[in-house]
Amino acid sequence: MFEQSWAPHDMRGGGSVNADGFGLGWYVDATPTVPAGVPGSSSTPAAPAAAPVSSIGPASTSIPSTTPTPAAGHVSPTTPAPAPRAARQPVRYRRSVPIWADENLPALVGSISSGAVIAAVRNGTVGMPLGESAVAPFQRDRWFFSHNGVVRGWPSSVAKLAERLPAASLLTLDASLDSALLWALIADRLYDGSTPADAVASVIQEVEAAAPGSRLNVLLTDGEQLVATTWTHSLWFRQTADSITVSSEPFSADGWTEVPDYSLLVATNTTLHITPMEGPQ
Repeated sequence: MFEQSWAPHDMRGGGSVNADGFGLGWYVDATPTVPAGVPGSSSTPAAPAAAPVSSIGPASTSIPSTTPTPAAGHVSPTTPAPAPRAARQPVRYRRSVPIWADENLPALVGSISSGAVIAAVRNGTVGMPLGESAVAPFQRDRWFFSHNGVVRGWPSSVAKLAERLPAASLLTLDASLDSALLWALIADRLYDGSTPADAVASVIQEVEAAAPGSRLNVLLTDGEQLVATTWTHSLWFRQTADSITVSSEPFSADGWTEVPDYSLLVATNTTLHITPMEGPQ
């Protein structure tokens, strides 16, 4: 993530660096701990139910089975086997500074041992708000969400879609930006009973119809499964016998496969399915 913040390889016209903030999300034992003095962190108890601004730069998610995996592949801690997934809770850490400016981050990342990690660096779109609340990952209960792209014509282009949401969902958006609205639309369907894949795919199609030409790569995970899309932006995956890593850019030399544009990717630590989506007409 450090390299992708100051030297990204594929921005698709979305800028040259990702220096407007970064965020991590991961899962820990029932009593999460964060090193003393580390700002910007939060944890939320796991929920029994269901179940990003705008342009977040390269984002990645990794879902291993038992091997601890760092946020960006830079740390390999040696710890006992993690607790059962059901006993693990989400923790989020977001900052509105360049990732290289956070002196606490190396120690924090060195302490992470988790069955799933999501990470993102941000290049804010002109006119969109700054601050930690505008940085991915966005969260609700166990779910983490990230958006790499931009909704064209924001906000008027998607005003009709926003009208479908409960007032409380709009009033509690993390920030007034396109990524946060995308997450609210997806979460609304998720908590209304849609499968994660259906919730993501249907919202992406409707946003494209309302705002043609949008870049709509998203990542969604609850620590057990991962749903991602390619929609006019890059996405790659690396699979081993017991892990899946998905990233907007490869962060090592070997083992990566590019996901075709306009695709829906659904994965667990041992399974991977890629389905074509109907792209713009």
